[in-house]
Amino acid sequence: MLLIWTALALATPPTELIQAASSQWTCEQSPEEMQRVVDAAVERVPDAFPYVVRGFARGKLTPSATYCPHLKIDASRSDWSSACTDGTSYSRPWEGGTQAYLTTEGTTVDSTLSYDATTVTLKFQGEEGGRTTDYRFEGDKMVMNVAIHSDKLPAPFTWQFTYNRKP
Repeated sequence: MLLIWTALALATPPTELIQAASSQWTCEQSPEEMQRVVDAAVERVPDAFPYVVRGFARGKLTPSATYCPHLKIDASRSDWSSACTDGTSYSRPWEGGTQAYLTTEGTTVDSTLSYDATTVTLKFQGEEGGRTTDYRFEGDKMVMNVAIHSDKLPAPFTWQFTYNRKP
């Protein structure tokens, strides 16, 4: 019986992390500034490619470079849920390892969800690459780090936004 309770305790995040995450969050940057940040991230990556394929590479990367000015996170002992004001959302149980996720483009990718004392990490992995989003909670602030990776890229392209808890 002790083994079952220990396993359940390890499969759920700490209460402090649940409380820190569960809120509505507003980005410190305006949507226009956020767009400039992700555009700059996309622009940096193709510079490593030959000139003739840079435009094609940017076109492939741009749909992955998304941002959310206002984010609502609901975390419980059993589930994680995040929703952007643009209507995109993601929900899943904390436990369960890798799970299939149907993207808005209609492709299925693998998703994993992990955490430590202050950070929740959400990973999506498809055939052509993946996306990792770290949500780090620091009091009334949340720092979101995003990395897009692919074997076709010389290095991941990344960006970061800081959010404030909405009162």
